[in-house]
Amino acid sequence: MKRRPIFITQKYSITLPKQIREKQNLQPGDCFDYEVLESGAILLTRKEWCQPPAFYPFCVLAQSKKVS
Repeated sequence: MKRRPIFITQKYSITLPKQIREKQNLQPGDCFDYEVLESGAILLTRKEWCQPPAFYPFCVLAQSKKVS
């Protein structure tokens, strides 16, 4: 996959390219953990489930996932 830049908007949001979203089957409301490596790289790891949005009043998720 060709490397392309991702820009931060004035509201500090980013958009993952469509090719990545489709390849990883990402959907609105998916959540991630992140880790900043010593090299400065940022590692995103998809989580199966996140706390309901009420726990994060600054973040609005399109949907919440339930644990089976």
